[in-house]
Amino acid sequence: MPNLDQLKSFAEEMAVKNTKVICGRNIRPKLPKLEEDNQILIKVYKFTNEELKSRRSIVPAAEWLLDNYYIIEEQFKEIQYSIRNSLYKNLPVTANGKYSGYPRIYGISAAMVDYMDGNIDEETIVTVLESYQNNTPLTSKELWAFPAMLRICLLQLIKDIAVYIYESMTQCKLADEWSVRLMESLARCREDKDNSDELRKTIIEHDTHIGTITPVYAERLLHRLREEGPDSAPIIRWLDGKLAVLHTSADDIVHLVHQEQAAKQCIIGNAITSL
Repeated sequence: MPNLDQLKSFAEEMAVKNTKVICGRNIRPKLPKLEEDNQILIKVYKFTNEELKSRRSIVPAAEWLLDNYYIIEEQFKEIQYSIRNSLYKNLPVTANGKYSGYPRIYGISAAMVDYMDGNIDEETIVTVLESYQNNTPLTSKELWAFPAMLRICLLQLIKDIAVYIYESMTQCKLADEWSVRLMESLARCREDKDNSDELRKTIIEHDTHIGTITPVYAERLLHRLREEGPDSAPIIRWLDGKLAVLHTSADDIVHLVHQEQAAKQCIIGNAITSL
């Protein structure tokens, strides 16, 4: 986590970068896609819940989503009910940088949430806003809109983690399916010499269907193959060769995926707690 001095420097640098703003009643800023984000979260929640009911494994971050979805749902409803387009009227709009076209206070909120990995508390808020305003004062309407913008950005961060959850679990399901198909092909090759070419054909079909192997997919496939014991050695050797072409290894893939899962679990936990 950044210390207080780092947080102050971050806010001051952000203020310098956000010097170009557009003001006026006729300005139409870009707006967060709240309803679209909400629908994504609903979809991922239902998907994850079904996976759990079917006794399939879920990624660690999904536990936070399942256990706290009611909080997320309440926050979306409250924001959608209380926020009208009038909130965005006459807010200065950033004219450059990553959040160009969005209200400046939204950009500040989003940058803060991103920099802190969703871990927001009162000290963070006060430090960032005071340090930012040492360079560029904010309007009273921006400060009034800030709490709502901050909640929107936290919900967007949770949505981003939800997308990761969905994609990861989809890749895991695919790896489960192919591990079964590959092992069945290998078994038929060993049982009947007339089927000696079947594993090669299944591997070709696999490569055609899967294309580029993602770290999550590779880690799950390795896990399932290792569960099969020594019988899966020929397939693991093939997979090791695939990973070598990608300039990585089984151990590196496992470490990378576990590290990413731990990070995503921490970030979604931060964001939900901050809400």
